[in-house]
Amino acid sequence: MLDLNMATLILVLGVLVFLTNSIVEVIKMAFGVSGAATLNKVALLVAIILTVITYLAYTTYTGISIVWYYLLGSIVLGFIVALIAMLGWDKVLKMWQESQKGE
Repeated sequence: MLDLNMATLILVLGVLVFLTNSIVEVIKMAFGVSGAATLNKVALLVAIILTVITYLAYTTYTGISIVWYYLLGSIVLGFIVALIAMLGWDKVLKMWQESQKGE
C-alpha cells in the first residue's frame, strides 16, 4: 500500500490543479469558449472528473475496495481543486488563514 503523507497529498493536489488548468485552457482554445462563468463551470467539471478518476486509479493500484464516502470525498476534493485552479494557491491559502482566525 502507498504511504500517503501530507507531502504526497499536496503533490497530488498540485498535479490535479495543473491538469485542470491545462485541460480548461485547451478546451478554451479548441472550442472558443469564453466568459468567466462558463470557464469556471468547465473548470469545476474537469476538476471533479479528474479527482474521481484519480481516486479510482488509486483504489485499482492499491487493490483496496471503493467505498462511497471516499468517492464522495473525492468529489468534494474536486471542488477544492477547482477553487485553486480558478483563484490560485495564494487566494485559497488566504481564505484558509482567515477562516482559522476565529479559533
